Amino acid sequence: MIRKAMSAAAVLALAACSPATQSTAPTPSPPAASSAAPAPAGFTRTALAGLPAEPYELTVTSVERQGEHSLLRMEIIPKADDENTSGQGAFSGITDDDFSRFSLMDTVGGKVYRPLLEKKDGKAYGTRREFFLYSDVRYPVEVYFPGLPEDLKEITVVAPGALGEFAGVPVGDSEPGPPPAPTEKDGDPVPGDVVRFPVEQPGGTPYVQIEDLRELVESPQRSTRDDGETETIALRSDVLFAFDKASLTARARSVLDEVAEETRRRADPAKPPVAIVGHTDGKGSDAYNLPLSLRRARAVQAYLEARLGSDYVYRAGGRGAAEPVAPNEVDGKDNPDGRARNRRVEISYSIKQETAGSAGTTTTTPERGGIADSAFHEDDGEVVTSFERRARATTLRVDVHPFYRDGAYLVGVFDVTNTGDGDHNSAFTPFGSIMHRWSSSADFAQFTVVDPESGARYFGVRIGEEDHAEGRLLFLKPTMKNRVFVYYPAPPDGVTSVTLDAGDDGVHEEIPIR
Repeated sequence: MIRKAMSAAAVLALAACSPATQSTAPTPSPPAASSAAPAPAGFTRTALAGLPAEPYELTVTSVERQGEHSLLRMEIIPKADDENTSGQGAFSGITDDDFSRFSLMDTVGGKVYRPLLEKKDGKAYGTRREFFLYSDVRYPVEVYFPGLPEDLKEITVVAPGALGEFAGVPVGDSEPGPPPAPTEKDGDPVPGDVVRFPVEQPGGTPYVQIEDLRELVESPQRSTRDDGETETIALRSDVLFAFDKASLTARARSVLDEVAEETRRRADPAKPPVAIVGHTDGKGSDAYNLPLSLRRARAVQAYLEARLGSDYVYRAGGRGAAEPVAPNEVDGKDNPDGRARNRRVEISYSIKQETAGSAGTTTTTPERGGIADSAFHEDDGEVVTSFERRARATTLRVDVHPFYRDGAYLVGVFDVTNTGDGDHNSAFTPFGSIMHRWSSSADFAQFTVVDPESGARYFGVRIGEEDHAEGRLLFLKPTMKNRVFVYYPAPPDGVTSVTLDAGDDGVHEEIPIR
C-alpha cells in the first residue's frame, strides 16, 4: 500500500474543522449509463481503516474499461459507533478529499494500476468527499484508473487499511458519460440515506502509474527473482564451485542444465544480453574477490553458451563483494547464512512476453505454480494456528487463516488482534525485518512461506522498487482486530499446504491452501 506521512499539525488542523452539511435528496441521481455488468453479490467486506482505525463496509460494484481509462465503482458505509467520522487517512492522504489509496492488481499479468492523478503527487480523479462521513449512510464512490488490457477478464481490487484484497472482480466495458449529480444539501443525513459527492473526471494529461509485481523465491541451490520485465536466477557458489576455485563441479553441471532449459523457455533473444555476474561475500579484499567473481561468471557463461548456442548474446562480469543481498555481519558478529547467500552467480535476461491472458510474463518454473482461478472469499475460514508477540506497549495475537491462490500468487490471510492493555502505534512494525534486503521495508517481512517438499522459500511480493503487496497494521486500541493479507509467489500447483516461517514467532506447519 502507498504510505503517506501525517504531521501532528495536520491532525490538529483537521480536528478543528466544522462538520460538513452534506445530506441526501429524497431520490438520488441515477448513475451514468453503463453496459458493464455489476460485480456479483458478495464483493463486500467490513473492516478497519483510517486514523483512528474505524470500521467501514465496502462493496465493490464494478470495474469498467472506458477507452483510455478505467473506472472503479464502489459503495462505502461507515460503521463507527459515533454519529459521524472524519475518516482521516482512511482512503487518501490525511488532508486529502480523494480516494487515492485504492489500486487494481492484475494477478495474471503481474501489474498494479494506481489511480489517475491530476499531476504527480496530486489528487486522484474520481469522487471528491467532504470531511465528515456519517455512520450507516451509503456513499457511492468512483475512482479512475489507467486503461486495462482488452483481454483482462478479472482483476483484484486492493482497498486501504484492513479492507484488503477483493480478488476475482469481473472487468466489463462501458461508455464514458457524465457522472451522477451530487446530492443536494439539506441538513445532516440519517442512516440508510444515499449521499453522492461530486466526481472529478479525467482531463488533460493525467499522471499514470503502472508498476510491476516483483517476486523472489529461494531454494537451497538457487533463488529466482522476477522483476516484471526481467528475471534473475542466482545460483549459490557453494553449489557451483569448490572453495577458492572457478572450475565447475560435477554437481554444478546438472544445476546449470536445468537453468539452460529454463533460459531457453523464458529468455527473449531479441532483447539481449543474457548477463552472467559473479558475486562474493565480504571476506577478503577487492583485489582477491573481483577477479574470482569474474572467473566464476565466465565459467558459467561458457557452460550456458555451449548449451544454448549462438541465438543469444552473452555478457559476463564480476562485482566481488560490492552488491550483497544479505548482511555479512549482524550486530558486529559473523553471519554465515548471509555470507552464503552473497556468494552467488546471477543469470539475468529479459522475459519473453506472453501472447495469451493479459499480456503477462508469468510462467511455471521449478518452484512456481501456474495460473489459478481468482475468487473473493467473504469468509476467511477457520483459524489454523495462532501466536502472540509483545509489541512495545501491548501484546498482539496473530491468527493464521487458510491461504488461497489468486492468479499467479498465493495470498496469506491473518488477523492481528490487540490483546494487551495498551495501544499499538502504527508507526511500529513488529513483524518487519532488515535481515533480507528484498523485504527490508515490508511490514510483514518476517513472514515467509516454505514449500515443505522442495524447501523453496517464498518472500512477500514487491510492487515496483519500494512498495509491497500486503496489508497494513493500523493504530489498534485494546481488543481491536486488524485483518491483514500478504501476497507471495505461488508454489507448484500440486502443493496443498505450506509452512509459515514467522521469524521470531516460530515455524508453523501445514497451513492449508484453499
